[in-house]
Amino acid sequence: FGAAAFVAVCNRCAQEQLQRLLQGRTVPLHYLPHGLRLSDWPMADPLPWQPGRPLRLLFAGRLVPKKGADSLIPALSELSRTEGLKIHLTVVGDGPLRPLLESQAESLGLGASVSFAGIVDRSQVPGYFRFAHLLLAPGCRDAEGDVDGIPNVVLEAMASGLPVVATEVGGLGEVVTAATAYPATAATP
Repeated sequence: FGAAAFVAVCNRCAQEQLQRLLQGRTVPLHYLPHGLRLSDWPMADPLPWQPGRPLRLLFAGRLVPKKGADSLIPALSELSRTEGLKIHLTVVGDGPLRPLLESQAESLGLGASVSFAGIVDRSQVPGYFRFAHLLLAPGCRDAEGDVDGIPNVVLEAMASGLPVVATEVGGLGEVVTAATAYPATAATP
């Protein structure tokens, strides 16, 4: 960073991390928040859920530890078991955790309830939004301490009217706020 005239960051979490790394050195940090072209993400009425029908959940992102996707299938298995909900999860994206997720789905008896779409063209994402009840964004701190910033898919889903269930880890807490979300009613492990 020493040769940089300035450094741009797109979320406050990244700004705070860089300030710690710079340890008092003076490099101007410019906060340039995310933006979307709203015409690319048309607002739609949420897909109504009917009891007895599967709750259609969507995860979209790289399948890497900081995205938290490896926590989804065990959590959904528990929810299905304890609450009796029929659930279908569509995973859009790919990465090193995909074999683990596929194995989890099979070993927990959810093979028919989890679909892996792989990498899709950006133009197809609104179609996935229209056929989901919720987008899941379970970001976490990975073993190396890395966290996600603000995943574009969260902003895109919110702009499209798709409800988002997210953690407040990393930059997610900047967009999942009291003004945009319902707070958790119970502590999560």
